[in-house]
Amino acid sequence: MAGKGATIAQYWLTRASEQGGADIRWRLARLALQNGDVSTFYQTLEDSEPTTLTPQAATLLQDILTLRRGYQASACQQHLLFVAQDTEGISQAAGLLSAWQQDADLRSLPVCFSDLSLQPANGLACATSPRLHCDENFLANQLIDREFTHVVVMGQAGKANVHQGIMYLDRGDDFAVFVHELAHFAGLLDEYALSRELAEQFCVDGAHQANLVISQTGIIPPLPADWPQDTILSPAQTCELAEQNLQAWKPHARFSFMQFYDEGDRAPVYMQIWRAQLLESALQRPAYVNFVNATEGEIQQLWQRRLDDFQHATSD
Repeated sequence: MAGKGATIAQYWLTRASEQGGADIRWRLARLALQNGDVSTFYQTLEDSEPTTLTPQAATLLQDILTLRRGYQASACQQHLLFVAQDTEGISQAAGLLSAWQQDADLRSLPVCFSDLSLQPANGLACATSPRLHCDENFLANQLIDREFTHVVVMGQAGKANVHQGIMYLDRGDDFAVFVHELAHFAGLLDEYALSRELAEQFCVDGAHQANLVISQTGIIPPLPADWPQDTILSPAQTCELAEQNLQAWKPHARFSFMQFYDEGDRAPVYMQIWRAQLLESALQRPAYVNFVNATEGEIQQLWQRRLDDFQHATSD
């Protein structure tokens, strides 16, 4: 349903909702969101008495309130903003936040959850090739007044990934995928074989990449000074496709969550590395970088000032 037909349908749903009816109000709210009318979506839900909402609408309203409350850790180094385009994305984001709050190890990290931003699907214009991504110019214009450092976009379909300061998740991505991708925000690298292009970027002899150290094949490198001194290096698959004869080494013998997000071990050494990376603010690449690159003119200047302020604060 689009254009004039959608407008007429919304008119009659609005008239019907004035006469009462939980199901009608719920349908009106969903139609408003589908049409990109976020304010009507919120108003329809919030103006309704809780006892007059359908069970689905009551649950959704609770999810929205959960996301709006967010989560404040101690001395936050990253502030995450969820962006959703539909009711399913709202519920998925709320589930991720609730799971984070129930995980003692993760909630001890200096990571905060700021709020929820609802954006119309036709504005986000998400695509799946070569992997899930959305219109970052649109996001830059919509989020200029919001407070955050990093953005998590709840997409519908596509491969989960992190692009600088923006994470893209699809409908099927669970909490384990979210945690794996979130570690990328702090600079942790995948421990499965990277593509040749990425391997050439990250696999450099002598490099120390958060959870990995790189050496010539057959040479065990020295232990990084910021890793626990009882760490035993184990080979990782990260650099297998690099053109040079290089070996990546990880700090844990078993499969980790950076290799198999659904079954890998989240060992204490990884939590220690993650926390240390977060405390090195100069290592952070906020979503402001995305938005400077995606815009031009006055809006680009605004994002550049936010990026400059962020970098200045982290260097003090």
